Amino acid sequence: MLVVSTWFGDDIEAAIPELRAHAEARMVDEVLVEAKTGKTRYNPETGQDEETFEEMYRGRCRWKQNGGTGESQGVVVEGSTITLLPLELHLPVEASAGVREGMRATALTGVHDPALVGRQVWIRREHAASQTTARRLGVSEV
Repeated sequence: MLVVSTWFGDDIEAAIPELRAHAEARMVDEVLVEAKTGKTRYNPETGQDEETFEEMYRGRCRWKQNGGTGESQGVVVEGSTITLLPLELHLPVEASAGVREGMRATALTGVHDPALVGRQVWIRREHAASQTTARRLGVSEV
């Protein structure tokens, strides 16, 4: 018979707030996450109706490029194949509970990489787990 000690689980539960604080300390950039409203608005500059979005989250984030996960994608650009590695967007767990697949995220700052500013991605994979330190979202370029 397998006996599972509850003290280990209690230790993990007690450590989660501190571990989340450490994860959030690494979230030095800011992101805006928006959901489609299902409505459009006329843009006089383009002469087109454009989708409208509702802000769902604005705050701290961390962008992480994942290498070697088997999810890389080869794309042909001007006759050459380049490899796109999967990108993850990390958000604080509690503050970002309403963020879902299909939402758009825009990088507002790039503290250590200014090329991130203005980058837009679609959230393609949600992350939900017990005892997690960050909400890790799989994204793809807009």
